[in-house]
Amino acid sequence: MRFVTVVALLIPFAVFAAQAAGSLDLLILGLAVFAGLMWVPHGWGADDPAGFIHFAMRAVLCYAAYLIAPEAVRGAAIAGAAALTYVYAIWAMRKPSSVR
Repeated sequence: MRFVTVVALLIPFAVFAAQAAGSLDLLILGLAVFAGLMWVPHGWGADDPAGFIHFAMRAVLCYAAYLIAPEAVRGAAIAGAAALTYVYAIWAMRKPSSVR
């Protein structure tokens, strides 16, 4: 629960940065990366590297979408990059099939 508090305290920085820059895309980027931070303690608690890998992949893909995508679709590209990382998380945390 402490990590949830840390992330909650970081969110105003994303809001202030977006206001200062006048860019809603920066807010989407900040929230996507900060929300990805929640996967780090999940990985530690489960003793599974998937949590940290999910966060690292999410941060890299979201930043890449922010830098590469055209301005008209930048917000959607960041959200899509964040959603794409869940495909990895679902694959990485699937239960092994039972052997017959």
